[in-house]
Amino acid sequence: MKVLAIETTGQRYSCALWDGQRCVVEQDVHQTDASYDGVDGLVGSTLRAAGWGAAELQLILANRGPGRVTTIRSGLSYSQALGYAVGSQFHTVDTYQLTAAAARDSFDLPGEKEILVVGAHRTASGGHGGLIFTSDNPVGTLIPEPELLGASTSRVVVRAIGSRVRLSDQLEKLAAEVSSDARHLLAAWQAGAGKEWSHDSQLFWESG
Repeated sequence: MKVLAIETTGQRYSCALWDGQRCVVEQDVHQTDASYDGVDGLVGSTLRAAGWGAAELQLILANRGPGRVTTIRSGLSYSQALGYAVGSQFHTVDTYQLTAAAARDSFDLPGEKEILVVGAHRTASGGHGGLIFTSDNPVGTLIPEPELLGASTSRVVVRAIGSRVRLSDQLEKLAAEVSSDARHLLAAWQAGAGKEWSHDSQLFWESG
């Protein structure tokens, strides 16, 4: 399966192409770079580097946030339009699921190892919490912060980069930062975290 993955939740965009289990090419660009030419320019450059045509794509993946709302919308709008134009599937993964997949890859963690992503969105009670991920739970379970503190040292704790939600100093000090790029979108999707995108699908943005 030929897969295009697009990450646009911040000012640095990244794009990756996969053929089966192999990452064929990955490129990134910052909005301040002289070479920046929007999502379309980055995707076009990546496709040319691989020698692929857009019509060959069978699956398009994108991050639906949290992140910068304008850049998220740019990436989602482009990805959805491209998927419609070429007849490709289009699925999304959220930033927390992507962060967990990046941590599992970066630290070479077994599937049963719990990953706690701090800087997560608000709980139903209005407080802040973290998301727990395992290979059996790729979507994640939101846990209130008081329940995280006691067991946090037995988990791998990572921070959702760019999140404006801040938890306790104890959790923040435990959290490692990992780089979650477009190439990790496929791993998150393969783990079962992805969902098909529609106009009424939930969009995340920065919260504080």
